[in-house]
Amino acid sequence: MTRSQKLTLSDKELDLLQKELDALKKEITTKLGQEDIDYILRLNKVADLSEIAGRSLLHFGLGPASFLAGIALMTNYYSMKGFLGHTVAHKCYEKLDGGEVMDIKNFSTRSAPISLEIWAKGHNRHHAHTDNERKDPDLNQNPKAFRLGNTFSWTPLHLGQIGALTIGFPLAMWFQAFYYNGLLDPLKSNDLRWFLKEDNLDAYFESVKNSIKDASNHVLVDYILFPLLAGPLAPRVLMGNIIAELIANTWIAYVTLGTHYGADPDTPFYNTDPQSRGEWYFRQIIGTTDIKLPKIFDHQTVALNIHIAHHLFPTLPPNRLREITPQIQAICKRYGIPFKEQTPWKATKNMARRTLRYSLPKAPKWLTA
Repeated sequence: MTRSQKLTLSDKELDLLQKELDALKKEITTKLGQEDIDYILRLNKVADLSEIAGRSLLHFGLGPASFLAGIALMTNYYSMKGFLGHTVAHKCYEKLDGGEVMDIKNFSTRSAPISLEIWAKGHNRHHAHTDNERKDPDLNQNPKAFRLGNTFSWTPLHLGQIGALTIGFPLAMWFQAFYYNGLLDPLKSNDLRWFLKEDNLDAYFESVKNSIKDASNHVLVDYILFPLLAGPLAPRVLMGNIIAELIANTWIAYVTLGTHYGADPDTPFYNTDPQSRGEWYFRQIIGTTDIKLPKIFDHQTVALNIHIAHHLFPTLPPNRLREITPQIQAICKRYGIPFKEQTPWKATKNMARRTLRYSLPKAPKWLTA
């Protein structure tokens, strides 16, 4: 961050920032229409074709080349469906004529072990309370075992958070399924008698039932039905699906977390909500980062790598995010707000540095310099 850039704005500056960004949103919203629906349907078709081609290679191919190609295509299918589900969860097409084709109720989520409705409910809290360590579900998953700021006190469990995060990446969608369905709630409780309370126990069994229901379609299709259909090649198909899902989960987790925790390890988190819309806008900018990737990944990640624009305007269709980014950059420059674009390596380094820093009771100088 240069001297001309700052992490605070006056109330007057926040008010002016709000007006400029509101005007930008209004301007781009007037352009939305069939073009945006056609774009997202093309991406969904690419994901569907990846599944067909990937499953065909795993089922009927011979040798390691077809096995690896099948895994690559299935990885693209799993990850693109995850990224597409994120866009659908934000109801980007709800107000557009014909947008019901990408509605939460119509979008298939059998590629993941969690229902889109449950995930959307939790994820939208993240947007409402971005970087508020007490309310942002991405930061408040289990403060006793995982922390990325100073709001929560250190415990010995935090020593393991680098390892837990590394293991958690390949299982990201499963972790979110357990987390948003409430299966991890007992771990967050300070009461060791949590399960002895009847209300808690009844609610927990309901959460278990909902989790099994959400995951059953995914498990039955990918890990039972298709391997059985492969006959003697069942082990090949099963292993291919497992490897592809692990890689896809890692990619989804990297893009999702890298665009936040990879922003800057020195950017502060909060324990209160913003006091105005302008301050909310400001926090979205300084708490997120874009990740510089080849342009094809704007499409493969459904523009989730263009994260600052997404956080400013969560309901904006993904094909518009790159379009408005230069205007957002110009606004940031006028107010001296750092607009962050990180290479994958820099985002990874920042993410590791922040995670390691707060895993320790007192971070060494080389982590805080």
